[in-house]
Amino acid sequence: MSFFKNLFGKSDNKSSDEIRPLKSSIFEYFTIDLFSIPNENFKLIGSENTDEGLIKKYSCVLANKECNLFNEIEVIESVNHKVRNIFFKAEINNIKQTDFKNLLNDLYLTFGKDDNKKAGYSNQDWSNLMSGFFDRTFFDNSKTKLNPVMLDKSNSVLGLGIWRIGASN
Repeated sequence: MSFFKNLFGKSDNKSSDEIRPLKSSIFEYFTIDLFSIPNENFKLIGSENTDEGLIKKYSCVLANKECNLFNEIEVIESVNHKVRNIFFKAEINNIKQTDFKNLLNDLYLTFGKDDNKKAGYSNQDWSNLMSGFFDRTFFDNSKTKLNPVMLDKSNSVLGLGIWRIGASN
């Protein structure tokens, strides 16, 4: 099987046939402006004073899915350091294989191989997501700059975490 056929696979529906523009940063993946959240749509769900200062946690259910996958966002904000960690969430049973494949391939095209030297989507990724352990990390990557990215499964939820938003972006 050729590299490109393996990377992009056979089309499952018309939306996967559309040409998606190459993204140069994680911030281009989303319609929501990650630099302007939390906003009035977010609910404060907790706060804590730590050695590092005040930490606030917010949550928001989205009207429209981000990346055709994620319908919820959690934001953990370090008030003193003016940085946020953002976590997009999707219930595993609501995920379409094509949308999952598109996200993995986009991450690969944007950042290159992940920290475990895995490239784009493979059928094993889908199998792992549906029945076992799945994670992809882009922590040790010059293209992530100050914003490490992680895509992983926890219980029945697929999460996409982006760290240190606001730290000299």
